[in-house]
Amino acid sequence: VKRAPRMWVDVEEFEECVRDLHRPHSPTGDNRYRERLEEATVLYRGDLLEGMYDRWCCEERGRLRLEFLSVLEGLMMYHERRGEWMWAISRGSELLRHDGLREHVHRELMQCHYAMGDRPAAIRQYRECVRILRKELDIEPMAETRALFELIREGRALPRAPLWPAARPATGP
Repeated sequence: VKRAPRMWVDVEEFEECVRDLHRPHSPTGDNRYRERLEEATVLYRGDLLEGMYDRWCCEERGRLRLEFLSVLEGLMMYHERRGEWMWAISRGSELLRHDGLREHVHRELMQCHYAMGDRPAAIRQYRECVRILRKELDIEPMAETRALFELIREGRALPRAPLWPAARPATGP
């Protein structure tokens, strides 16, 4: 009996990478965790069936996009926890290019820049956050973001324990 070759589908492979993220791992030391995150970013080449507006397609597109943003956030956090500031900044910046309203990501980037000794970049990140929130939502940054800015502006050391709970990627069940 001749079997038909199995078809490779990038969406299925992307979802398999994301499923791997729910298995036990060490976010700071597990290279396999990082590799699967990186693989998922390569597989996600844009929104699913862009230009198609059937309900099922819009729902799937939105779900997959959220998974992709969670993957980017996971990579940012992975690198940040390892003190790999440039990599964390790169992934956080990429995430903000897709969704600039994620205020907690702006805070993480402020901390990364500051940890590298680049206070001006941390302050620029805060100002970019303020600009986007005002333009898009007509709101001011949260108290946590303003408190972090004040510490950085004054050149003070950041507390060991974060002023807010660490963000966790929302990758589903």
